[in-house]
Amino acid sequence: MNDEIWTDKYELIRLKTGEFVSGKINSAEFKKITSPIGIYEQSNGKFMFRIRITGGHLTLSDAKTISETAKTNNVGYIHLTTRQDIQLQDVPVEKLHPIVKSLTENGIPCRGGGGDTYRNTTACPHSGFLSDSVFDVQPYAKAADEFLVEQEKSFQLPRKLKIGFSCCEKDSSLAVLQDLGFIAKIVDGRKGFTVYGGGGMGRESMIGIKLFDLLPEKDLLRCLKAVLELFHDHGDRTNRAKARLRHYAAKVGEAEFKKTFLEYFERSAQNINKSYKDINVEPVTTLSLVRCFIPDGSLSLSDFEEICHAACEAGCVYMRISQSQDIYIPASRNSAAALNGNLKNLNFSGDSFKGLLTCCIGATVCKIGILDSQSISKIIAEELDALFAKYPGRRAELMPVILDSIRISGCPNACGAHPSAVLGFQGMKKSVDGNLQPFLKVYTGADLRNGKLSEPVIEIPAEKAGKFTGKIISSFIESGSADLGEFIRNCLQKY
Repeated sequence: MNDEIWTDKYELIRLKTGEFVSGKINSAEFKKITSPIGIYEQSNGKFMFRIRITGGHLTLSDAKTISETAKTNNVGYIHLTTRQDIQLQDVPVEKLHPIVKSLTENGIPCRGGGGDTYRNTTACPHSGFLSDSVFDVQPYAKAADEFLVEQEKSFQLPRKLKIGFSCCEKDSSLAVLQDLGFIAKIVDGRKGFTVYGGGGMGRESMIGIKLFDLLPEKDLLRCLKAVLELFHDHGDRTNRAKARLRHYAAKVGEAEFKKTFLEYFERSAQNINKSYKDINVEPVTTLSLVRCFIPDGSLSLSDFEEICHAACEAGCVYMRISQSQDIYIPASRNSAAALNGNLKNLNFSGDSFKGLLTCCIGATVCKIGILDSQSISKIIAEELDALFAKYPGRRAELMPVILDSIRISGCPNACGAHPSAVLGFQGMKKSVDGNLQPFLKVYTGADLRNGKLSEPVIEIPAEKAGKFTGKIISSFIESGSADLGEFIRNCLQKY
């Protein structure tokens, strides 16, 4: 895509900032200019600036650029999103263009962070490291991003388009819930992907339709081109509430959606200028991953700088942001112990549940949020910390399982991915004696590998979230059951 087009878009932000501040244009008009860059107004009148980090893979040199840019431009703090982006939060409006200028001049493009564009391409943070990794999908995520960013139609879509890669059979990156999702697979020594299309989460969540049981790796770009053009041509441009690819899939049905996709796939072979040989697939590393637990996915600028420094001291050259809003740092076995010690000194070693449950950024920041999901997370975490003070011997074993099981969204838009959770919470308001009160819809039953999302089973007052969750986990411990997910599903069936 012509870089001059983006240069003009960046310059327009500079020109329109003054008009916004003076009142010549309103928030909605300003948003049309800023959202494709990944810039949105917050509830407090300041702005958030979303930076796409492909697959969550962040080099320390880029991390340094982001850190220095944030400090220079009076950014409030850094937030890690559930889509592996970095968001600069509490940005003064007059600093938006200087941030764009600094990032782009240092090789970090500001495009596709928001608006009707393709969004950040996700990938498992443990890809290539853990034993369940079929093969490293990070190079493929990078290749997908590099291909899509060059397509003009990637920025002319009816609505956002989300692509994801999972390296493991358990689908840690939720590929089945993407507009186009790839799950690594090897058959008879041939690498490829099981591919799903038309999935997504939101007010009408949907498991993707299986498009290929095994797509050869050489056909990756063809597949991307096909879904991009299909969505560009058939997405609803008259009703934004029905504009996502999953709504088209639901409208025409599984058979017709797959038939149409395959027609685009056949044509796409003639329309790709980049060949698969241009994709650099590096061998899997033997380094181990050290997990840095980030409370609420939010960091002060100094803490972000300290984590980068600790990673550098350990001899690392990159880190990975996870969809659970943590940071994974690859380190040699010789340096891993020292790195863990440094993270413990920085209070990022996960000694408390506080801030570690996956949730969206919440209504105190998000303008469309209903409830403050992070406050709900805190209520639940306090109850879990008190519970495991009674069962200290079970904490190390159960903590990662619990963190993988609970997801919280402040509204039906599902930015916290609650429909995919073993135990999901969705913020809502409910009339009680004529007054609107904060409530939560409780979801359970997800079985993504068998095409099943969680469903709402009960509504509880938001203030009861801690006691509700604590009672379930306590009952699980006392029952001696081995499978937390199965126990929760059975426990909530009575509702």
